[in-house]
Amino acid sequence: MQPHSPKKPTPLTVALSAPQRPPATPLSVFELARGWYQDGRSLCMGEIAKAAGISRGTLQRWVGSKENLLNEILWCLAKPLFEQAVRETPGNGVDHVVGVHRHFMSALLASVTLNQFICNEPNYALRLLTNTDSPVSRRLMRLFAAHLEEQVARGHLLTEVPAEQIARFMLPVNQAILINGHFSGRMAALDRALALVRILLASSHLPEVQTALAQTAPTVETIE
Repeated sequence: MQPHSPKKPTPLTVALSAPQRPPATPLSVFELARGWYQDGRSLCMGEIAKAAGISRGTLQRWVGSKENLLNEILWCLAKPLFEQAVRETPGNGVDHVVGVHRHFMSALLASVTLNQFICNEPNYALRLLTNTDSPVSRRLMRLFAAHLEEQVARGHLLTEVPAEQIARFMLPVNQAILINGHFSGRMAALDRALALVRILLASSHLPEVQTALAQTAPTVETIE
């Protein structure tokens, strides 16, 4: 009679005998990475994969590149800050819009986690904070435009220029505020940039301003 050889445990047996650990999902991996960002840690894709218990290939399939992951993290942090600025800024019209962007940009400039991110990963930070075509930038532009459209619909703003064109102008202005504030320490850029936004909003009904907005939008380098 053949001696009985132990059977190889099935995957189910192995899973049942292993310590209980919820399986990783794209969302749980994102929450892990966001927690690291908020703790001021650099995001190493290999370390994230290891901490999540998945392969680096799986991580890449789920979140894309590190830059894409950072875009998603920055958006999830920036969006509620802007929405809070809208809720907490009184008034309507030009004063309200300028106040919202002052509130929003002041919160970003004061953000400890954003400062840590810029210090830890300056190359990624500079690329993400100056790219007007990144996913987070395009979403912010739509958020700015929706806020402007609401003010126009309520009769608080007078403009013939599509909100998207104004928002496309305002985005690099805000990016310039961050660059000047975080990288050079010139906080006065906030007042100068917001003065520019105020002039734009107050005169956007003029034909010559409409033409200029249709033709160009400022770059980060134009706000010194």
